[in-house]
Amino acid sequence: MKIQLRQGAESYTLKATSFKKAYILIQSVGNLPADAPTLSDINLSNINVTMELHQAGTTVTTSFNGVGPAIYGALKQQDPTSVFGLGFNTAGTACRGQVIQANGAGKVYLNNLAVPLLEGGYMLKNEDYIKININTTPGFFGGLNNVSSSFYLVTEEALDIQQVDINLPYYYPITIDKTNPQFSQKACSEIYLLNSAPYSFATQPYQSIEVRSKYVNETFDNFTLETKSHVEGYGRIADGGSNKIYDVEPSALEDVQINLNVNTSLVTNGANWLFVSRTDFSSPLLMRAQAHNEAVLIKKARARGLMTKHNRY
Repeated sequence: MKIQLRQGAESYTLKATSFKKAYILIQSVGNLPADAPTLSDINLSNINVTMELHQAGTTVTTSFNGVGPAIYGALKQQDPTSVFGLGFNTAGTACRGQVIQANGAGKVYLNNLAVPLLEGGYMLKNEDYIKININTTPGFFGGLNNVSSSFYLVTEEALDIQQVDINLPYYYPITIDKTNPQFSQKACSEIYLLNSAPYSFATQPYQSIEVRSKYVNETFDNFTLETKSHVEGYGRIADGGSNKIYDVEPSALEDVQINLNVNTSLVTNGANWLFVSRTDFSSPLLMRAQAHNEAVLIKKARARGLMTKHNRY
């Protein structure tokens, strides 16, 4: 599904569908062939999203602007230069996007940017639904964009979705007023430190992160984070200083406490985030998923001629 959005307030409800991921696709089009892309073409702080998920009797909500998701989405591409390639400005709140078509020779430039909303697969049945509110304010498209610039709500429908938990993204801003912010979740499957502002090791705002949970307890200081970035392919020059701390999806860490040590003098408001993929366990959803998975497996087995009267598989 691909729905073109209008600037201002838009609201959509997803129901009776299965999809692998949902995201906002932004297409920035140059005004004239001579107009080169600028780092203020897409102001991600001027798009705000609220999601309300109702599934298997559980209700959860989250809200965020476009900055954190854009960084997270680029990191998930497993490309060390992906965040750098988005062309963020020094404030870390606006960017150029990935260059799809360069300007010149009579061609206007075309840049794309995907802002992830939901990932991992969702199966909406019966009374389930997800309400997505998207609000853009003046200045969302800036720089040298023309009226052909557009953005869309996209879902990638898929069969064989195996959803056993409810996952919802949370982006916590890191601000200049808290040296030791703390966060807690009953369960989560991913933890990332996100940074869209240019930085060097000497100006890294994250001094350390401690994650305490039911089974995993670990602390990373700034030296370890620097090494971790390079070892896992997220080079500090390329990605602006982001770190994947944990990604255990489809499993989950339980009873999670996250403690950060932040050098607030190095924080860029609006550019530094803690990302957590929160996991909500639901017995009805798990039972439904088990029955669905068994039905899919039996259907596949039958299609492959593995079903007999005397042997189920």
